[in-house]
Amino acid sequence: MMQDILQQLAGGTTGMPAEQLHGHVDTMVRQAPQDHVQGAVGEALQALGPLGFGQSVAQAAQGMGPQQQQGLVGLLGQAIEGGGGSLPGALGALGLGGGASTGSFTPGALGSLATYALQNHGGALSSVLGNQTSSGGSSVLRLLGNPMVEQVGMKLAQRLLSSQGL
Repeated sequence: MMQDILQQLAGGTTGMPAEQLHGHVDTMVRQAPQDHVQGAVGEALQALGPLGFGQSVAQAAQGMGPQQQQGLVGLLGQAIEGGGGSLPGALGALGLGGGASTGSFTPGALGSLATYALQNHGGALSSVLGNQTSSGGSSVLRLLGNPMVEQVGMKLAQRLLSSQGL
């Protein structure tokens, strides 16, 4: 069964409901070596590009509560600071300084912050998301939207199949 899922995801033909996709990706993340997960996250970010990643995050943010938003801002902030920037500086540059004090951001603002993080601190973002995904499973990816989950699933399935020599 897992082999069928890997083949389906590796081919890029998901077409499955979001919950099913999340479940399959979560299973793969838990079973895959950490370097495969790290690599798949980096490849997924490259495939989406800054705007695609920002759109994926904005889409996911539409259904988020304040606590999830703060978790996402923290994750992106960790990457920005890990890449030598500062979260307050990034928020100010994007005109989003007010959201930090109220603790709430619009989905578009979160998408802009995600775009900024990938454009300016892509290596650190890839590292932070890869580490968080390895330890937290797909719950971290859910914050990033279905396009990102789908890309990570596809890239991870390709890596797992190639390591099996298939």
